[in-house]
Amino acid sequence: MSTFPSEAALTDFVAAKLVQDSYGVSREVTIYPRRRVDILAKKADKNIVVQVKLHERGLSDDISKSEPLTILPEVDLVYIAAPKVHLSDQLLGFAERVGVGVISVTEQGLEWLIEGEKRSPAYLTTGASHKTTVCVGEIFEIKLSANNSGGKIARDILFSYLPAYPFRQPTGERTRRSVKQLEPGKSVEVSFKIRVQSDALPKKYPLYTRIIAEQQKPREDVFWIEVKPSAL
Repeated sequence: MSTFPSEAALTDFVAAKLVQDSYGVSREVTIYPRRRVDILAKKADKNIVVQVKLHERGLSDDISKSEPLTILPEVDLVYIAAPKVHLSDQLLGFAERVGVGVISVTEQGLEWLIEGEKRSPAYLTTGASHKTTVCVGEIFEIKLSANNSGGKIARDILFSYLPAYPFRQPTGERTRRSVKQLEPGKSVEVSFKIRVQSDALPKKYPLYTRIIAEQQKPREDVFWIEVKPSAL
């Protein structure tokens, strides 16, 4: 049986011990977009989430629910803190497999049994597909793509092109499209319709594109597209 009278008391105890270890501690924090965590502890530019569990019931479920926190950009490490009496070898093995750390709690203090897994930052690789030859007056399509090959979620991805002569934005179409977030291992593709002006002279023209995202280096490309006379 746990010696702590309630989960709130256990959380108070864990938070106090983290403060003693020189962490700056905040309680009941909501992390973007709507993930509420019991403790957010900060030290030396390192953000640690600690989810506190008093009873054995539901502990494995809490570990499962904590795994998605490991891919959030705002979080470096994720831990479950629970009384030592409830931490079986099976639970410890499960936590280690999903990258969630484990803190054993006794009346004497905290024991960091398993280190949380620190994932690599989000990293975007980008691509594009488009026609290399178009006609005067034609409306054609270009597709821009991004793949997140890192370990964290990529946020606020903005795809755009510059509607410079002779390429223009058709009525009702956009020159920018945004994706709120992209999880590790996932890809996204957006498309733009572009009109070739009717007064365009036949030759090759540059089409400028840009892909930016939070905490990512902008990706800027120039695609040369040949404009030919209309077939009509």
